[in-house]
Amino acid sequence: MESLSIHDEPEDSYSPFPRVSIHDQPEMSPEEKEDMRKMALWRDHLIAKAK
Repeated sequence: MESLSIHDEPEDSYSPFPRVSIHDQPEMSPEEKEDMRKMALWRDHLIAKAK
């Protein structure tokens, strides 16, 4: 019995993981953008500290 790889499926076949486009997301508010920036800075701080 031959095994099928994921690449053997046609593009439009059913997938349990729907293809989500970044354009499907609503625009982020300035507050959300600021929170994201703060989280990124905190993440970078923790990464630098762990080295």
